[in-house]
Amino acid sequence: MTTDIYWFSGTGNSLWLARSLGEILGESELISIAAGVWRGRPAPARAIVVYPAYATRLPKIVQGFLSEAPLEQATDLHLVANFALWRAGSLEVGRRLLLRRGLRVRGGFGIRMPNNYTPLGEAAAPAKQQRLFEQAGKRLQEVASVIRDPARQAWESNVLIGRFWAMLCPLMNALDQGEDRKFNSDERCNGCGLCARICPVENIIIRDKLPVWQGHCEMCFRCLQYCPQESIQFQRSTIGRKRYHHPEVPPEAWTA
Repeated sequence: MTTDIYWFSGTGNSLWLARSLGEILGESELISIAAGVWRGRPAPARAIVVYPAYATRLPKIVQGFLSEAPLEQATDLHLVANFALWRAGSLEVGRRLLLRRGLRVRGGFGIRMPNNYTPLGEAAAPAKQQRLFEQAGKRLQEVASVIRDPARQAWESNVLIGRFWAMLCPLMNALDQGEDRKFNSDERCNGCGLCARICPVENIIIRDKLPVWQGHCEMCFRCLQYCPQESIQFQRSTIGRKRYHHPEVPPEAWTA
């Protein structure tokens, strides 16, 4: 069966998961949510949405996709959330958005990956990252076995906890407004402009050789994690902390 895998990724974890899952399943096409090419393109019978869990919810761009994407023909829907700490709210928010449209989800899966939210902690040591990648690879095999078998269902989330966090999602979205004002670049910035080129929603412009955030940020932290000078900070909480992006997703992956 042909499968469309829709993905959104900030620092490469979800892109790596989407690529790997597509290789396991075969006959799959990867479609970037941020690129918008899904608009007006009906999904096949099987569709999978891969995205990062933002603590208790999912990115606003993914919320918009699940609310608008032409998924009516997809009778076999699955959500795959990569997470560092929590997954319940993210899966439940996604499920509820689809239910409002009369679309049912057969599978909801959480896969633990390295943390990329530097304000809460720096990057894990390479050895720990490698262990997480290996565990994620095994989990993807399990996920694929469920997806292949139409008789199986899987929902890897506590529904009651998920519903609680889903109720808070609108408030959390509102609190995100203007959060990108907390980004800044320090004296190491050389005006290379990479942050502006790789931003998935074109939220950064370069003015007087410095990045300026425009107020419609997805909080994916791609700009901070890929900055070659490590000059981009989120207030003072990221100063001196090791950065992270998936080692198999270099900056060129976002500009190709």
